[in-house]
Amino acid sequence: MIKPTLLFTITLFLAACSDNAAEKQLLPSSKTKEVSAPVKVTPHAETQTQNSEIKTEREEPTSTKEETAINGRVLYTRKCASCHGKNGEKAALNKSQVISGWETQQTANALKGYQDGSYGSNMKGIMKGQVSALSDAQIQAVSEYIATL
Repeated sequence: MIKPTLLFTITLFLAACSDNAAEKQLLPSSKTKEVSAPVKVTPHAETQTQNSEIKTEREEPTSTKEETAINGRVLYTRKCASCHGKNGEKAALNKSQVISGWETQQTANALKGYQDGSYGSNMKGIMKGQVSALSDAQIQAVSEYIATL
């Protein structure tokens, strides 16, 4: 008779070597936990019997103005506030413009200009480093947030 520990070890080994993702999900794991997007469960229309199959679909997260504002605020706090002030009221290192009150498009143009090197003077080198890794969506989000300051 095979001991339960040995049986579990063999099963775990076979599952790890398997290409079938469903088999891997059936095995419990004490070391790792998977995090996944919310799942929407809907029955198949063509199999509406007493033992109907269930189809799962991943729900895509939706983006709202509130989420964008929150992300813009987080980005601003992490990347901008230390030099420009909590409310955009400071001239960064006493060399830049005060950005409080800037329109969304003005800020987005400036940030994209810093990225490609076509904007800025005294602060060009510092700002290029700050914005080089930002995506267009992140630039839009932080620009929208700055417009609210």
